[in-house]
Amino acid sequence: MEAVLALLIAFGMCVLIPIGLLAAIVLVFMRRSQDRHSERMAMIDRGVAPGAVPMPSPEPGRAVGWATGVVVGGVLWMFADTLDLSRFGIILTAVGVAYLTRGVLGLARGRRPAGGEFGGGGNS
Repeated sequence: MEAVLALLIAFGMCVLIPIGLLAAIVLVFMRRSQDRHSERMAMIDRGVAPGAVPMPSPEPGRAVGWATGVVVGGVLWMFADTLDLSRFGIILTAVGVAYLTRGVLGLARGRRPAGGEFGGGGNS
């Protein structure tokens, strides 16, 4: 009985969890694509050419923040037994690092002067 349970747990960890993560990622991208399509169709209904209005670019700090959180979480997870760390604490730390990275990148982007000039722009 214990061997069957161990086999099911190993199968779940190695196969079912990655398939679930992949399905979640596909769902997010499909939702984003459907939202973009509906926005473009609404623009066409209003009589605006979709190429005339620039689409907002995705926030780069968001992807970098989550990538940093995943890397920090993965490294801590690998050394969890050696350093005697809690798995729940590692997850919380990774999420915290992701949000802190996004916040720092957002603050750095907020300090940039408008127009790319140091004097605040203008034609004087």
